[in-house]
Amino acid sequence: MEKGHLEIILEDMNGKFALILESHQVLRNDINRTRVDLLEKIEDNSLAINGLDKKVDRINKDLGCKIETLDSKVDKINGDLNAKIDKLDSSLNAKIDKLDSSLNAKIDRVRDELGAKIDAVSVDLKCHRGDTEIHTNYRVSEGRN
Repeated sequence: MEKGHLEIILEDMNGKFALILESHQVLRNDINRTRVDLLEKIEDNSLAINGLDKKVDRINKDLGCKIETLDSKVDKINGDLNAKIDKLDSSLNAKIDKLDSSLNAKIDRVRDELGAKIDAVSVDLKCHRGDTEIHTNYRVSEGRN
């Protein structure tokens, strides 16, 4: 009986080994299937990333062109404003110079007129003093203390 028991035990062991080998094969198949699924997902993600990279590059290029256009417009406007400011500055300086000349001329004219009037008053005063001294023997003091 021992030989029969041994055969039964060996058969039982062979069946269990077969089950273990079959389980290992199922696990290998699952691992391979998971690997293939992951590789497909990685490939899909790589394609999506490449597509996004192309879109980002296109956007950067478009944005770069728009920034260059905007910079040129800003430079043009800056130049135009500087030219207008320079023109206005020149115009204002010319008006100020003209006004300065005009005011200086008026001041000179008023000074000359006042000088002439003061001279006339002085002459009248001298004449009046002379007349007063002749008539009354009275001397007018010129304000000396």
